[in-house]
Amino acid sequence: MTEIEEKNVNENPIGFNYVEGPVIVYKGFDKDFCCHGKQYEIGKSYHTDGDVRSLSEGFHGFIRATDAIMIYKSEVCSRFAVVELSGTVGKYSDDFYSASDMKIIEEIDLPGLMNIVSLASKYRKIKLAKRDKYFFSFDYAIKENDALPLTLSNKKIYVNGRNSWLSLTGEGCEVMLDEGSVVSSMGLSQKISSIAVEAKVMTSGSFGRLESYGERANLCNMGNFNKMFVAGDSTLLLNSGNSCSLVSTGKDINISDYGFGTFIAFSGDNASLFTAGKAAHILSTGDNSRIVVTGYDTFVDCFGKNTVIAVIGKRCVVRTKDWTDVTFVGVQADFGKSCKKTKQS
Repeated sequence: MTEIEEKNVNENPIGFNYVEGPVIVYKGFDKDFCCHGKQYEIGKSYHTDGDVRSLSEGFHGFIRATDAIMIYKSEVCSRFAVVELSGTVGKYSDDFYSASDMKIIEEIDLPGLMNIVSLASKYRKIKLAKRDKYFFSFDYAIKENDALPLTLSNKKIYVNGRNSWLSLTGEGCEVMLDEGSVVSSMGLSQKISSIAVEAKVMTSGSFGRLESYGERANLCNMGNFNKMFVAGDSTLLLNSGNSCSLVSTGKDINISDYGFGTFIAFSGDNASLFTAGKAAHILSTGDNSRIVVTGYDTFVDCFGKNTVIAVIGKRCVVRTKDWTDVTFVGVQADFGKSCKKTKQS
């Protein structure tokens, strides 16, 4: 047994495993390039003697750019860097890494990070398509014209075939969709991945993850604390869950949001976004987008060209480049007066 294997047996808490380093990850900082009150500089190395298993100690970062962008907040976490973690290294169950040593390699701006997300989505779709060996390990396979209600926990399910339908309750399942499948998920911590064209997915469970790579998908989320990633073009997405994160790289996507505290980031062109939720945080890097904000306390950070933003809610902040058209409107006199527009540096 190796030293790392011994540490995993004897020392690790639930959801944490020691791994071999070094590891390249993405790390977030505030606008002053600080994290938890400590100042950092590009190109420098840092060390801590703290317990890397603790979230309050060690240096942390995400292995996937998709997860990194989901923690973006204008004041709390608005700058990102590529860093190398080494020394004593471990990871949590969601690919969130921690280490005793860190070197900051380079800073990456928000459009650059979204470009990495877009490139990663193409690789992920190819990987899912090459599924011959992977699917042999599935516990259940639903074929064309099948309709099954299942209550399962910690199982792998493959839904393949048009007119196939799955209603899933339970916890911790992994679902893979192909063809024109329909899935309704009501369980906790479900992971749903779809490369299907015209797939239909409805989830009301919480703490789950949804990935959709097929075109013309219809996605509906009513659960809380869910993470959603959409790479397929012409996708329709409706969200009414609270504290959810949505990242999209597809073109011609249409998003409607009614949740509280939703984070939405999209890089595809010709996107349409309507949000009536409160305390939403929106990041747009795609061109020719249309954004309508009717909720309160919403922050919009827009880098795209030829974008039109209409704000009706109160206490909203819009940060843009010079080429973006922003209008504050409302049926009441005080609507729009508490909003403001700022320029990106």
